[in-house]
Amino acid sequence: MTEVAEKVPFIRALAEYTAHYKENWSDSYMMQKQSQAKRMQTYFGNRDVKSIDTLDIEEFFKWCRSPQPGFPQPLSNNSIQKIRTHLYDLWKYMKKNQKKYGIRENVVLDAEVGDIKKFEATILNAEQVNYMIQYAINNEKDYSTLALIGLPLLSGLRRGELCGVKWKNIDFENRLIDVEYQRCQISTGSIEKVPKKGNDDGHTREERKQRYAALPDILVQMLEHIKAQQEEYFGIRRPCRIRLCGHENEEDDIFVQKVGNEG
Repeated sequence: MTEVAEKVPFIRALAEYTAHYKENWSDSYMMQKQSQAKRMQTYFGNRDVKSIDTLDIEEFFKWCRSPQPGFPQPLSNNSIQKIRTHLYDLWKYMKKNQKKYGIRENVVLDAEVGDIKKFEATILNAEQVNYMIQYAINNEKDYSTLALIGLPLLSGLRRGELCGVKWKNIDFENRLIDVEYQRCQISTGSIEKVPKKGNDDGHTREERKQRYAALPDILVQMLEHIKAQQEEYFGIRRPCRIRLCGHENEEDDIFVQKVGNEG
């Protein structure tokens, strides 16, 4: 009589877990969770949570690595690791209420994500950096590759921050880049959020982790060339906001596909 008689469908348990914690999630984090939940709900559906074991979790990870109906884009190792964390937290939540869910162990704890290739970071020396920049200058008809090399190398921008930079964030006079937002790719598209570890609902620069990055003279020259090239390409003859990187058109924003394609 001490066992749980009622079967708890995975979909219901996930919904209850989300309702319990979502008030502490930022908007961008909520979007990420919802994207992950769609895959989990499709795979596990109405299965009783007590019937799901560690091997089932590993099979789900394998399923995520291949195109599936409704999910044509397979997930990367990084995305699967995030889903693993989502599932781990779900089972941790259910284990706290054994009378309701009947969960006595966290089956995600021992689940292996699969074969993950580990890459060792290679730090370029000054000669190698100069060679990359010079090669881009000599072999590119536009400045998009130069921007992808120059901005992270010389300003220290992360990939997501690079894709979130707009012309309004470039302060040519004071030689600064205002790192206001980053643009991140998720399975359903892309989202814009504040820099890493920032609070999306923050009211101050400190809360949002908004900061300034350096803008060396060589980057000023490069960006001036890019701006002029964009204005010529788009036929712009008036002051206008132009996003350096991105994926879609918005009012008063012009995106450059090549520079902004994170894929």
